[in-house]
Amino acid sequence: MQHLASWQKSDAFKDMRDLNLPWRQALHMANKKNWPRGHYVPICRHLYFLERGTVRLTQQNMDGQEKILWFIGENCIFGETPFFHNANVCAHFTCVTNCTIHAFSTSAFETVMREYPELMLDLTRSMALKMRFLVRQVASLTLDNALVRVCRFLEQHIVPDSDPLLVDMCFSRQDIASFLGINRSSLYKLLREQEEKGLLKLVSPRKVIIMRPDIFYEIIAC
Repeated sequence: MQHLASWQKSDAFKDMRDLNLPWRQALHMANKKNWPRGHYVPICRHLYFLERGTVRLTQQNMDGQEKILWFIGENCIFGETPFFHNANVCAHFTCVTNCTIHAFSTSAFETVMREYPELMLDLTRSMALKMRFLVRQVASLTLDNALVRVCRFLEQHIVPDSDPLLVDMCFSRQDIASFLGINRSSLYKLLREQEEKGLLKLVSPRKVIIMRPDIFYEIIAC
């Protein structure tokens, strides 16, 4: 089955991966950390490179309500905002899985700038991509209904070359619901409703088969 390659994938709810591969050449300048699942990554004067695992960025308001902004995958720099703009933040990074992370201090970063100037361009490009992702996420949260947001998230997690289209959602439904700006019960209800309509089939808590790709991609294109 062709996956309708002419459709452009939405990146409003993209989990980032391999944005900063060239930084691997400078990891000897950073301090290596092995942190377990659930560990809160310190928000401090360090720039981080994720070698292995997944990290999420969560924003919290004054009432303690939380919204997941990003899932960050391997070979990505993260923590740029607190590193470059030393101010109080209401967000935190958490290890979704066991993680291997490299922490660049201010002095180490300055050495990287001198010895690997091409990495500054790489960092600028990845920060621009993150800004694009965030802008599109805000637009989708504001303008799209829950079904469109869920389908756009599912599209990002289609297993390559699967036939029929198999989605591995990777994360818990609680985390997915937070990422998409809905509550967990609403997400569960929406998935069940679409299963009854024949759009998809739930095969496990984290795996979904897209039964009607034609309708699925029409929803995404809305």
